[in-house]
Parts: sequence; structure tokens; C-alpha cells
Amino acid sequence: MIRTTWISSFCFFCLCCINFNGIAQEFPCDGSIYFVSTTHTEGSRLYRIKVEHSTQTFKYEDLGLKNEGKRHITCLAYNVKDKLIYGLDFDSYELLQIDATGTIRNLGLPSNLDTTYVFYAGGMSADGRRFLLIAHNEITGLDERIYSIELRNSPDIVAGFFPIVPDKDITLTDLTTDPIVGAMYGFDSRDNHLAAIETTGFISTQHVRFKQIPGGISSLAFDRSGQLYGIGGSNQSGFFEIEKRTGEAHQIGTLPNGFDSDACGCPYTIDFTKSVEPKELVGCSEVTITYTITNRAGIGQLGIGLEDVLPMP
Repeated sequence: MIRTTWISSFCFFCLCCINFNGIAQEFPCDGSIYFVSTTHTEGSRLYRIKVEHSTQTFKYEDLGLKNEGKRHITCLAYNVKDKLIYGLDFDSYELLQIDATGTIRNLGLPSNLDTTYVFYAGGMSADGRRFLLIAHNEITGLDERIYSIELRNSPDIVAGFFPIVPDKDITLTDLTTDPIVGAMYGFDSRDNHLAAIETTGFISTQHVRFKQIPGGISSLAFDRSGQLYGIGGSNQSGFFEIEKRTGEAHQIGTLPNGFDSDACGCPYTIDFTKSVEPKELVGCSEVTITYTITNRAGIGQLGIGLEDVLPMP
């Protein structure tokens, strides 16, 4: 028997994300896309999309969000640390935590968050440590800051920020992270461009221009294969498959419509493979066994053992 303990090459952070209820039901990290669609009569409703690649079809279901206050929820983001969804109340600026039962927990108004801005675009860092928000100035019509809220077990939720340094004027509608390369993207509604967001605050729109989509794209999310999807169109209900390299956007269906939508997902995976060389052996010869672990889970993995049983000589 050979027993090996492995540690992912990702950095490790001993952190506890905010979870005021230890029995909160988690959203599975299975590649699903979660989105909210908001109407004036009901507020935001939460849905889950599952895409079937083999048949190029998808289905969605209403998750029964308990939104009695008819909140308009924006900046939706999935957290890999606690497997809960976070968002911002567009009107009150309160940070919200949502579990799989549809329960909304109000985590309060983050201190130092400038409420003279409006927030349409948001996302989560891949390690689940920080909730990111793009601050939009309605007077100038431009995005000016990136706010970062560190999620810890603390009664005080503090928002820090750094200025956006774009290569041109931008207005982002959503943020999402590519699970394959780890790059963060947004959609610039001013010119229908993908924008690359760096941790320094520099934002580049020098990507392939999307073909014009009436109404633009309000929501972005990746699946586990690195395929990018968008929600938008003229009535904010089109579901688009987007080629991030060519800018092609193909509508593959429709979703419940509303005046606003936002999406997130958990496309991260951990893959394991084993190879043996040579394939055929004779007695008392050497063999090389290679174990490959690819961690695309967004966070490091601790306390995991690797055990393999070799054949008897």
C-alpha cells in the first residue's frame, strides 16, 4: 500500500466567511448558473439554470426566493467558501446572504460604502474572500471605483475601494471569473465589449467587439468548461452563448423577463488523474506512477489524503 498526502499548489487562507446560521442550506457547486430577474410587482426572484451540452439545451427552475420585502437584488455572487450566494440590495445598499432554502439574511450596510454611487456589477473573488462591487456615477455616467468587502466573522463589515483606471470610459453591467485561466471579465455596455479587470483597478476593453445585441448584456456567468453565457437582450430575458475569443453571441433560449437581471455560478472543479509507465512490467522492474491533481476550486484544499493500493508482487 502506498499512502501520499497532497497539498494543492494554490495559496491557503485560514478564513471563515460570514455565516450567521451554521445550518444554512448550501447551494451545490455543480456548474449551475443562478440568476435573479426583477420586476416592479414582485421584486427579485431567484432561478437556477442547468445547461446540457450534449443536446445543446437548458432548463431552469424557480428556487422560491423568500423576498417578501420585494427587494431589488443586484451584484449576485456565489461564494465557494460557504456555498452561499451574496448580493446587494440596489435601493438600501445592504449586503445580503441567500441560502438554498430561499432565505435572505440582511448582513447590514457596509461601512465606508459611498451610497451616492449605484451598483449594477459585482462578483466574488475566486477564493471567496472578497465581495467586489463596481461603483457607477450616475451624474457622469461612468464607473469610477471598485469596492472590496472582506467576508469574515465580524459584526463590522467594512468596504475598502481603489479607483478604476480604464483605458477608456466604461459602464460595466456584471463581473464573472473564468474558471480555466482565473481572469475576471465584465461587460461594457457603452461599446458592447468584454472588459478584463485586474486587481490593480486597471480595466482593459481591448477585446473583440461583440455583435450588437439589442438591450445589451446585463448578466455574465461561466460554466465548468470555460464557456461564457449572458442574459440580456431587448427585454432582459434572452439567454446567450458567448464566444469570448471571437465576440459571437448566439441566443439559445429565453428566461423569465424583468427590467433587470443578474447572474452568478460555481464553475470550479477539482480533477484527478493517474498514469502508470511502463504499461507492461516484468518481475523486479521499476514503475513510475504519476498522480495529477488540478485544482480549479478557487481555494486551497486541506486535510485530504490520497491512498492507492498496488497489486501484490
